Amino acid sequence: MLNDNWILVPMKSEEKKKEFLDFIFKRTGIMKSIPKQYSDGFVMLLVSFDLMAFSTVSITCGMGIKTRTRGVDDFIERYDQMLLEHKKIKVLLHMPHVSLDVPNEFYDGLLIPKWLFHKYNLEMTDLGIDELFKGYNYTKVIPKYSRLYCDVERFRDDSKEIMSKYGEGVVYTNLYDGTLFHQHDNNYRNKVLSYYDEYHKNLDNITKELLNDENTLLILDCHSFSDKMTSHFYKEPFPDICIGVEDEYYDQEILDMIINKITQLGYTYKINYPYKGSLVPNCVINKEAKGKVVSIMLEINKKIYL
Repeated sequence: MLNDNWILVPMKSEEKKKEFLDFIFKRTGIMKSIPKQYSDGFVMLLVSFDLMAFSTVSITCGMGIKTRTRGVDDFIERYDQMLLEHKKIKVLLHMPHVSLDVPNEFYDGLLIPKWLFHKYNLEMTDLGIDELFKGYNYTKVIPKYSRLYCDVERFRDDSKEIMSKYGEGVVYTNLYDGTLFHQHDNNYRNKVLSYYDEYHKNLDNITKELLNDENTLLILDCHSFSDKMTSHFYKEPFPDICIGVEDEYYDQEILDMIINKITQLGYTYKINYPYKGSLVPNCVINKEAKGKVVSIMLEINKKIYL
C-alpha cells in the first residue's frame, strides 16, 4: 500500500505524466521519486466538471487507487459556450487555498518542526485545484501565500469568524487537533491584515472590471476537502462534491445545471454541507459594483481526484 508521500499519475502520455510529476515535486518539495512497481499500468482517473461550458480532467491518483472512468472520449472534449453566450455570463475562478508559500517571517513564530509544518501545509492546501482548471480562459484569482499564513476567505474580524475559536481565523495558530503551532505579536498580525486588505482590494477591482449592467458575473469559488480533516468538525458521511450557495447571490438555472451534471456523472453532492456559502467580493456586498453576481462554491472531495 502507498504511504502519504506518494501520488500516482496514471496518464495516457508519458510526457503528460512527467509534466504533472514535475509540478507536484516543485510544489511540495517532499516527494522525490515513485517506485517502479507503482508507476505503471494504472487506469486514468477522470473527474469531469463540465459546468457552464468547461470540462476538467483530474490526472492524479493516490492512496487506495480508486479509479473511475466514465466516457473518456467525451470527458476530454471541451463543451460549447452556448449557455454562457446566451446569458451573457462572465466567469471568475477564485482559488484561495492552492498556494503552499509563506513569507520568511512566518517561520519566526513556528512552534513545530519545519517538516511537520510542510506536511500539514500540504494537507490543508487545495492541492491540484488550479491544475484542474488549467488551460481554461477565465479570469483566475489566486493568493500568493498559503492559507496558514493568511486565509483570505475568513472574516477579517475574528468575532465574526466561527473558525477563529479553533485557531483557524484569518491568521492560523492551531492545527486541526488543537495543537498550537504558531504564535505571533500584533506587528506580525498587522502585516497579515495588510496583505489581506490588499488582496481583497485587488479582487474588488477585478470584479468591477468584469461586471456591467448587461452581463452576469459567475464566481466559482473552487476548493477541495478531505474526509480526514473535515471529520474533526462535521459528521460523516460527506459527499463527493459540496456545493455552497449564498441566498442573495445564486441563480437557480445555473445551480440546477451544476447539480444535473454532477448526478449524471454518478457523483454525490450536498448543498451547504459540510461547508456552506461562497465568496462574495466586498464591492458587491457594499453595492459598489453594478451588475448581477452569482457566486457558487465547489468543494471537491480529494478522494475522487487524489
